[in-house]
Amino acid sequence: MQLPKWKEFLKKITEFENQINNYVQNFKDNHPLLDKTIKESMVFFPPPFNTIAQNIYNNFEGKEIEKYQAVLGYLRNIHSQGRNHYEKIAIKLESLEFELEEIKDVAAKECTVQKIQNILISFGADSEQKFQELLETLGIVTSRLDKIEEKIDYNTELLKCFVQKHGITEKELTSFDLVTIKEEKKKEGEKLIQEREKLLEVIKTKHIPEPKNNETIEVIIGNFYYQTKNSEKALSYYRHMLDKNPDNVLALNNMGVVLDDVGKYEEALSYFKRALKHGPKNIIFMNNMGSCLNNLNRPEESLPYLNKVLEKIPNLEPVLYNKGTAYFLLGKFKEALEFAEKALETKSDDSKNLTLQGISLARLGKFEKAKDCFEKVLQNEPNNFEALTNMGAILLDLGDFSESILYNDKALKIKPEHQGTIKNNMKALSKLNQSKS
Repeated sequence: MQLPKWKEFLKKITEFENQINNYVQNFKDNHPLLDKTIKESMVFFPPPFNTIAQNIYNNFEGKEIEKYQAVLGYLRNIHSQGRNHYEKIAIKLESLEFELEEIKDVAAKECTVQKIQNILISFGADSEQKFQELLETLGIVTSRLDKIEEKIDYNTELLKCFVQKHGITEKELTSFDLVTIKEEKKKEGEKLIQEREKLLEVIKTKHIPEPKNNETIEVIIGNFYYQTKNSEKALSYYRHMLDKNPDNVLALNNMGVVLDDVGKYEEALSYFKRALKHGPKNIIFMNNMGSCLNNLNRPEESLPYLNKVLEKIPNLEPVLYNKGTAYFLLGKFKEALEFAEKALETKSDDSKNLTLQGISLARLGKFEKAKDCFEKVLQNEPNNFEALTNMGAILLDLGDFSESILYNDKALKIKPEHQGTIKNNMKALSKLNQSKS
């Protein structure tokens, strides 16, 4: 496989950038002609950059101009690493006797492109490791796949590429590890998993041992289901792993995260304890334990775990949020506000951080500032229940009864039986009627 010469590569970047910049000046975001022009321009890149550019563009979530910038950013990254680095990679790739066009299977081709894409921006030992991964992938995707074991290896490789491409966690989960995947891509992942399940059924009937890497891939599949909001399926994979190996720390932790997410806090706590027994210094396990204890309204037990994490990494955003939540539960609203604001320094538009800031300000009697926090949340998430119900409560305190009712009604459409919102709505209705009489 050949890369274009360095000068040709630079020339194509410049041509691509100039052409698209001319169109950007004439068309607004999401204009169909802009999308068409960018896609047509990428076709004229020499291989493999035509395929890599299309892969980045098609899989980046955002407007056309943002997708274009992602492609350009990647190409500039290669440019910034210099000619020597580029030519070393070119020599390695030329030693591989294959062409992307020879790979007919779409998923296998995407997987191979992803590996090449990673190699081109990697250095040193990381570059060597990624090159070895490419060799392994090529060995699998170009084989005849006569044996059931080969088919499972092939499926495993495609699944690994899929989760890497879509930002799905491959290891320990935290309570905030939810990602957004387009429905068609979600179905692609589910199809790969179903194919794997069928192959494993065949293995059972033929009495062939399960693949050695099965535990690793089952973590990945469990995480895929959790991160695509299918908790039941995620739990079934983690349980299956723990049936085979009760001390698997990833399965223990991730089982706890999913149970915590569905409100089974006591059961989640038992899994976090078991995970911490095997990994007592793991900061993810400690943070998850602190978060779960907060959910059980046991903030005094939560704080020691969170403090241990912050001693190691002082500005870790999820831990700052959890510590602020613990202080809020203890009635220490100034401290809760302090940690909400620290968390917001890292993630300024995060809804959970803004919500913690808002409820802390409200408890300190700073209703107008609290209102601003929830308005920011609702700009990005119009159906955020916490923001809607808190807006209803704040507007009630500010005497704006009509607006309070509007927000309460929106919140009750999401959670019709939420007692706090129902009570606030009744108060607002009563106050509004009194003001009219």
